Amino acid sequence: MTTLSKKCQYALRTVLELTRRRNSDRPTSVNEIAAAIDLIVHIGRLEDGSRKVLSVVEVQDLKGDNIVLEELFTWEKTGVGEDDRFTGVFKATGATPSFTPTLAAMGLTFPEGMFEAQN
Repeated sequence: MTTLSKKCQYALRTVLELTRRRNSDRPTSVNEIAAAIDLIVHIGRLEDGSRKVLSVVEVQDLKGDNIVLEELFTWEKTGVGEDDRFTGVFKATGATPSFTPTLAAMGLTFPEGMFEAQN
C-alpha cells in the first residue's frame, strides 16, 4: 500500500482512517493495523526536488492505542554535489528487527553488521 505522509506515524493514522472508512460495517482496530504491517519505507522529496528513501521503520508492538515504531535505517544528508543535488548516506541505527530470528529459521540471514549503528 502507498500513502502520502510526512512521517511514518502519520502514514499509520492514514491507513487506519482509510480502512475504517472502507469497512464501516466492521471497525478496524489499531491492533489489526499493527499486526498487518511489519515495515514502513519512508520516501520523501527533498528541497532539491529529488526523492530519497529517508527511513526504514519496523512496526513493533502496541502500547495502549499507540503503535510502537523502531527506526532501523535513516538517510543523512552530507552535502551538495556538483549537480546541486543533495548527497548523503543511508545508515543503520543500531536496532535489530524483531523478525530477524523468524527469517533465520527459514534460512534467510542478513550480512554480519548490517544493523550495527554507524558513525
